[in-house]
Amino acid sequence: MAPLPLWLLWLLLPLGPRAQKLPTRDEELFQMQVRDKAFFHDSSVLPDGAEISSYLFRDTPKRYFFVVEEDNTPLSVTVTPCDTPLEWRLSLQELPEEASGQGSASRPQADIQKVCIGNKNIFTVSDLKPDTQYYFDVFVANSRSNLSTAYVGTFARTREEAAQKTLELKDGKVTEVFVRRKGVKLLRFAPVSSHQKVAFFIHSCLDAVRVQVRRDGKLVLSQSVEGVRQFLLRGRPKAKYLLRLKGSRKGASVLKVLASTRPGKHAFPSLPEDTRIKAFDRLRTCSSATVAWLGTQERSKFCLYKREVGDAYSEDQRKREQNQCLGPDTRARSEKVLCKYFHSRNPQRAVTTETVRGLQPGKAYLLDVYLVGHGGHSVKYQSKVVKTRRVC
Repeated sequence: MAPLPLWLLWLLLPLGPRAQKLPTRDEELFQMQVRDKAFFHDSSVLPDGAEISSYLFRDTPKRYFFVVEEDNTPLSVTVTPCDTPLEWRLSLQELPEEASGQGSASRPQADIQKVCIGNKNIFTVSDLKPDTQYYFDVFVANSRSNLSTAYVGTFARTREEAAQKTLELKDGKVTEVFVRRKGVKLLRFAPVSSHQKVAFFIHSCLDAVRVQVRRDGKLVLSQSVEGVRQFLLRGRPKAKYLLRLKGSRKGASVLKVLASTRPGKHAFPSLPEDTRIKAFDRLRTCSSATVAWLGTQERSKFCLYKREVGDAYSEDQRKREQNQCLGPDTRARSEKVLCKYFHSRNPQRAVTTETVRGLQPGKAYLLDVYLVGHGGHSVKYQSKVVKTRRVC
């Protein structure tokens, strides 16, 4: 006897006040469903233009759904009892395509998803919303005849999301924050003394994060942050600030956050717009490499480090090591090339060059430049891989 694969179908019934846009119909998929009418045997979704057969238990109603996507579309539904008489009703529910979000009332909307789980009888549905009710249907299908039979459906509700622990920010102190992939972290800043301005310095060490700032419950800032950003807000007496950090879909995020009522005293170093390190190929020798990078208009300290890497060192490896929050104190002394101060009032001329000597012929090296601020906070430029000439 051939194994019978199971199909799991769940129906999302959101309870939130905001409506969602219905998914558009996949015409190719619908045409396939019309040709293979047995595919929808005992399903709750009626395919367009197809006839399905169903079995009703005594005093047990069944509900079917059909979506009409265009206005003024004629609709014809035919119900044919094969045995005993039955009672049926047809109802219409209008679903808006977009939610205005401006206080308009909304109709819970359904998001139907289907997954084939083979011959397993245990399955975990992931990526569900917290505190949301779902409806699950399970179908068993014969792979030879393609006929299916439905189990008795059931409702299930996910648990409420655990209350977020709010971290307290201290005036002028750097706080390191770890945010999981697509996770959320909350930070609270309540200045003790009266203040005219509040500055938030946010250093996203890896991928970009979404930052929202609320002052006394009112949203005053919502931006995506990559690298180092400074936000200056007007202060209010006894105001309290709530920061919401949303992680990216790519991976976990590491941040350094500083809140201060004295912005000029506890500032992160200001990075130039371009943080790439440029290598001059013509100046490359068997034992040296010449590189350049942009400086800043303020007098700042720059430190250059090198590390030998293998020939197989790839761009993916470089990106994985691109943690801008790791400072020079994490590097070995033998990797240090130099530290120097540099600045230029003219941004177009704020370029500095250095030649790294004492390298081995035909070897690849990873070069890093760190910009160190007055408060000791450092920011790393984008790493650069250079390779010396094999023969000179």
